[in-house]
Amino acid sequence: MSPSKNASAGEVNYQTEPVIDLVVTATDSTGKQAAARLEVAVGGINEVPESVSLENDTIWQELIGQVVGLLGVVDPNLNQSHVIESFDPKFVVEDGQLKLAADQSLSRND
Repeated sequence: MSPSKNASAGEVNYQTEPVIDLVVTATDSTGKQAAARLEVAVGGINEVPESVSLENDTIWQELIGQVVGLLGVVDPNLNQSHVIESFDPKFVVEDGQLKLAADQSLSRND
């Protein structure tokens, strides 16, 4: 019997193949073999989100605290939540939106 999968043949992807059926054999010193058919569940890893997007990238001058746009995350792992933060003190992230901070406005000179 030969295995239905060869571990050296490549990577295993749990999204396309969540279960692998294979056959393993044990051979003793006299050459006698025992074989077993196994089913192995493939678990996924937590992959890095692919990107963060902003639906709008234009804001009006001199409007304090205005919403810039809705933020989105593309992540190959389904059904995950994400925390998005701004490290620029002029901006905050609230309810999935990028906004100017409550005391901030921008002009062309900024």
